[in-house]
Amino acid sequence: MNLKKLNPFQVYRGLPRPVYVLFAATVINGMGIFVYPFLTLFLTRKLGYSVARAGAFMLCASILYVPGNFIGGKLADRIGRRAVLLVSQTLASIAFLFCGFLGDSPLVPGLIMVNLFFDGAADPARSAMMTDVTTAENRQSGFALNYLGHNLGYAIGPLVGGFLFYRATGLLFVGNAVMGFLSILFVVLF
Repeated sequence: MNLKKLNPFQVYRGLPRPVYVLFAATVINGMGIFVYPFLTLFLTRKLGYSVARAGAFMLCASILYVPGNFIGGKLADRIGRRAVLLVSQTLASIAFLFCGFLGDSPLVPGLIMVNLFFDGAADPARSAMMTDVTTAENRQSGFALNYLGHNLGYAIGPLVGGFLFYRATGLLFVGNAVMGFLSILFVVLF
């Protein structure tokens, strides 16, 4: 029996270094997204929103991701993927950093909306960068690895978020911002 056929990670070997850098940045960024599953709890328990109002807010805030995505994609084509990724991810992280220090302030929902807009703007640049650093032969493996990075990050993040929500809610936002900054730093350095 051929052991290479049994190794599911074999498909990810031999990819260009920037693919692994984007994978690591995606895992880091995904781990930092632990605040999102807890936003409705934050709005209802910390800010006193009704369930209906929190749901309506989350719908409106999530919709902001779409124009951010379109604008980010257009800017990535015009001024460059890396610049759009770095600026958008930085602005999204700054918005959550402020949330972490504002506590139960009524300004927090507005900053959540700012974060979602800029998070949406960062995604097309990240995907375009993946296309730029792969070839037709390894593109499928590169995107599969990136998708795996999202899933790994999203699997770990909510565990951390659940712990922080009940012990130090402000750290939910600060932690998300720190992970966003680490993701940016990783892309800049490598």
